[in-house]
Amino acid sequence: MSAPSPNDLSKLCLDCGLCCSDAVFTQVVLKPGDRDRLRANGHEISANADRLEFPCQFLDQRKCTAYVSRPRICSSYRCKTLAAAQSGEMSLNKARQTIREVTALYDKLAASMPDGMPVTTARELMAECEPPPGMNQSEFNAMRLAVVALQTGIDHHIRQSGDAIVHSMPAIAED
Repeated sequence: MSAPSPNDLSKLCLDCGLCCSDAVFTQVVLKPGDRDRLRANGHEISANADRLEFPCQFLDQRKCTAYVSRPRICSSYRCKTLAAAQSGEMSLNKARQTIREVTALYDKLAASMPDGMPVTTARELMAECEPPPGMNQSEFNAMRLAVVALQTGIDHHIRQSGDAIVHSMPAIAED
């Protein structure tokens, strides 16, 4: 099986966006060059920002609007499915199908959460027995089930070995 082209791999990322949502990571720490590159390409961030909180301000639906000038750590990150497709271990069609399945789990969770609730909050509510105000027990149970399903999909297809449930994207070695 041959490895897909860089354009095919970029499209796979741009069709997913889970690593930029708050489903896998909560933030990415910026390096000085990242801020400069983002600003040079018209992407505004706070002057004293040392990180981008997730969901990332540059994520529009599933697409990164700063993809070309994204932080270096973002461009170096490879989820489990992307790494398998890049190495040729998984066909591009299988990788696309996998991403569709996991993003469908994310969509199901998003539909079960109250408007404006972050995935991290839904995950934290897993330990609770009672629903939060404004949510009945049936809705709460559906949301909890959707959290488990999404996290299972992420663990199996997105998160690399050693990645914690919620943390910054893994650091990259400095040049």
